Amino acid sequence: MKGNKIRDYKRVHTITKLMLLFLFILLISISLTYYKVSRVFINRVSIDDVLQVSWLFNEIHGDEVVFQSREGNITLKGLFFPAKIQSNKTLILVHGYNENRLMSGRTKKIVEYLTPRRYNVLTFDLRGHGHSEGDLISFGYNEKFDVIGAIDYLSKRGKEGEKIALLGFSMGAVAAIEAAGQDPRIDVIIADSPIRDLKLFISTDLKNLSDNLDRILTDLDAKQYYTILKYLPFKGKAIALICKFYGIEIDQVSPLNTVKKSIKQPLLLIHGKYDEYISYTNSEEIYKLAKNNCKTEIWITQNADHVQSLNLYTDEYLEKLEKFLGQHM
Repeated sequence: MKGNKIRDYKRVHTITKLMLLFLFILLISISLTYYKVSRVFINRVSIDDVLQVSWLFNEIHGDEVVFQSREGNITLKGLFFPAKIQSNKTLILVHGYNENRLMSGRTKKIVEYLTPRRYNVLTFDLRGHGHSEGDLISFGYNEKFDVIGAIDYLSKRGKEGEKIALLGFSMGAVAAIEAAGQDPRIDVIIADSPIRDLKLFISTDLKNLSDNLDRILTDLDAKQYYTILKYLPFKGKAIALICKFYGIEIDQVSPLNTVKKSIKQPLLLIHGKYDEYISYTNSEEIYKLAKNNCKTEIWITQNADHVQSLNLYTDEYLEKLEKFLGQHM
């Protein structure tokens, strides 16, 4: 009997050790996966990736400009396109994740349409993208300081910085809204395909996204790790810890809170109804809060995917853009 108890004890002890070893290996594996995910998504985007449309430089000619972000001692590079007739109105374009100042041809369309209509256009590479400095991408948290740095640059130019509008796409739309919440020099905001709140996006929306990310994630590792990320446990807490490690306060990346507390400028929200990556309901939720605080309009394009409204509804998009700017600048 005593021998049986000893054997049972040894068996339980062995099983316990194996379970603990399994849990330890599982924990290490999950931690390493999250570390790799953070390296793929938060660290700098390759210049080779974001300059795939470099041929556009042969078709779109602006003045090369260099300026500093408001914070982080980051040097940013961009292009300034003066209006055909001298103007004190400037539209700043703010690109999204894994893009650059040319925005896959969208910049060209906007410049060709607005500069003859007495608008200057400034477009630039956010930190961690294109030819600008920086190694960390923070999904709007630090990028808002890049936008404010662009406004500082325009202010130094004098007349061209008197009236300023922002047009941001995706992550750039978030950065534009967050910047407008801090900088009263911004007169108008146009936000194309923003998230409503980074924490909510991570905890609620991320698992519902499509696996077809070819148009946004050009890096093979990013695609592989995104698929893994969708099914990892403890996602919300783990990503929050990763962001904290990198100095990103995800609670502070919330267009919802910003429009509720700080936004007084006119706001135009644009979103494609078939956006697979950031649902158009994000813009609808922002609109519901913003319309009580400022002059706000929303345009949900019926057939457009993520940041594709300009390409799919080019004439209508540019006309709405000009009309909204004309009414409020």
